[in-house]
Amino acid sequence: VRTELRIALIEPSRKKSAFLAHLKRELSLKNIDVINSRVEDIKDRKFDIAVTRALFSIADMIKNARHILKEKGFFILNKGPGYADELKNIPGNVTVEILPAELPCTTVQRYIIKISL
Repeated sequence: VRTELRIALIEPSRKKSAFLAHLKRELSLKNIDVINSRVEDIKDRKFDIAVTRALFSIADMIKNARHILKEKGFFILNKGPGYADELKNIPGNVTVEILPAELPCTTVQRYIIKISL
């Protein structure tokens, strides 16, 4: 939809990254890069925005992945109700914005959290 955007999909599992690369080819998605690596091991790329599932705690995400963000970059995290406890462990020099989001056709409450460094 937004072909002017450059998107990188970071996936440590070789099997999953191969599947993502296959989808990229099948759908002719030229603006997407599939990176088979752990985020902690990426040293040569910087991004404006990093979007993730709830894999790491918020503090761990900041610690392990802040090096991939450009200056003024930010994280977008998808978290459940336990996010408030995680916020207690983050550095004081970050800005946090929280957007509650109820999943459609359910009563499941999720939170979209923007972390600016």
